[in-house]
Amino acid sequence: MPHQPIKITMPDGSVKEGVSFETSPYDIAAKISKQMADKIVVAKVKFSKRVATLDEGLLNPEAEEGKDEDD
Repeated sequence: MPHQPIKITMPDGSVKEGVSFETSPYDIAAKISKQMADKIVVAKVKFSKRVATLDEGLLNPEAEEGKDEDD
């Protein structure tokens, strides 16, 4: 999966930097407060722009093998 820079918008409107498929909600919480991060058990994640999908070869690698080079 591509690892691209992303922006994470917090409930208060502040924006944190991250990397797609690397940065987790825990990572963001730990940057704010390690103690808070250790207490968090749930995070709601929304995306405004799809970076990639799981069916683009991750879940079905055989689909990539059967493609013609012209595709």
